[in-house]
Amino acid sequence: MEFVQAKVVKGKTVIADGVETYLAVTGEGGIEWNGTFELPQGAEVPPGKGYRLELADGRAGDITVTNVNVSDHGPTTVGFRGTGRLA
Repeated sequence: MEFVQAKVVKGKTVIADGVETYLAVTGEGGIEWNGTFELPQGAEVPPGKGYRLELADGRAGDITVTNVNVSDHGPTTVGFRGTGRLA
């Protein structure tokens, strides 16, 4: 698993920028990938499709948010899986 900074986008709206993202690419050519990221306070990402993850290293891909873990004692953690190629 690698650690990268990323931007979360839905349509033309930036949901969060500079999010700490843990990413696992398991398929050849970036086809299978998933991970988690932490949302800044005040940002919301409900589960579902339609999001795009844009990594600071230039890679990007569409994601489905699979779960959102809200904590009173730490950052909100979002689980996701890639839907297509990460390139």
